Amino acid sequence: MFARQVEALGRPGDVAIGISTSGGSPNVVLGLQAARAGGLATIGLTGRDGGVTGCHVDVHVNVPEASTRGSRKCS
Repeated sequence: MFARQVEALGRPGDVAIGISTSGGSPNVVLGLQAARAGGLATIGLTGRDGGVTGCHVDVHVNVPEASTRGSRKCS
């Protein structure tokens, strides 16, 4: 799904950002692969151990947390 959008809309020099809490979303990974093949810069935002997403991006920002719920209480 994301790969087709990137192929249609992405241009060399653009930036593609993939977000996956597990780092293993197939649609995100395929989209990022299509972005790199098309000459786009890629950034991955992941949780847990980063999964395979981190292997397919230029910049990988990983938050090594298993829970998607915040532990902080804001007032």
